[in-house]
Amino acid sequence: MYGMALFLLSEAMLFFPFFWAFFHTSLSPSYAIGMVWPPVGIEILDPSMLPLVNTVVLLTSGVSLVSAHRAIVGGNYGVVVNGLYVTIMLGIFFS
Repeated sequence: MYGMALFLLSEAMLFFPFFWAFFHTSLSPSYAIGMVWPPVGIEILDPSMLPLVNTVVLLTSGVSLVSAHRAIVGGNYGVVVNGLYVTIMLGIFFS
């Protein structure tokens, strides 16, 4: 239990500076980037295209992995193979 708590704490300590830097730069753009956010020359991704597809793929792979795990617990090994195959294919597609 302590190991998991320390892992979560270390992940929070790793990602907090990234979010802090993003919010600081976007809310108060500096002279070095032209006082505008996003900086000139940076193309913004449409959130309804690639990010939405990647989110759906990640959620679907999680569902297929959970179904494979439940099939392992239930002893239905045919469903396990299919669930793991779908999960691996979605992981390759995501990559």
